[in-house]
Amino acid sequence: MKNPFQYGDVVGGDAFCNRRKEVGDLLRAMENGEKLFVYSERRFGKTSLVRFALDKLPKKQYVSAYVDLWPTDGALSFATVTAKAITESMSTRAEKIFEIAKSFFGRLSPSMTINDQGKPEVTFGTKRFGEPGPELDEVLEAPRKIAAQGKWRVVVVFDEMSFNRFWNTVAIRLSGNYEVSSRHKPMSHISFLVAGGI
Repeated sequence: MKNPFQYGDVVGGDAFCNRRKEVGDLLRAMENGEKLFVYSERRFGKTSLVRFALDKLPKKQYVSAYVDLWPTDGALSFATVTAKAITESMSTRAEKIFEIAKSFFGRLSPSMTINDQGKPEVTFGTKRFGEPGPELDEVLEAPRKIAAQGKWRVVVVFDEMSFNRFWNTVAIRLSGNYEVSSRHKPMSHISFLVAGGI
């Protein structure tokens, strides 16, 4: 008999089983514009859980961006990885992706390149030295600007988060941005999920 369980990788579809309550809790949080932490020890399936829930959201109603923080090492890489995830969650066409990137993340100097598979890919960077203050603010403000267009609800998942001084700075700035801007657009249109562990 074939082992029905898969280990060591993200699973979905028929390979993802049970956790109905957890999936329901995540979907309610996303639909209600909540900020939610998913926290456990490593290798307990947090990534599979949040990605499975994201896939359940209606594509025409939601911009759902999955941000993998594992390769990031500071403010600049956080900003570029987040900008790329949000941009690519909004379209699959290269021309449209580049247009979105320029519209929301102009400070990060978006450009189109050809990746190793020969496909067009948006990349971000900055010519400014030091900590990317304005660039980071631009990235953190993007979900509100997208929601303000009135076409979509916005869900951003930050996965592989580690508790450190940099993340604390991001969390404070993110909360500040949305406390100030919440009067312009109801927070029920924007949800942030943070997944991390030991």
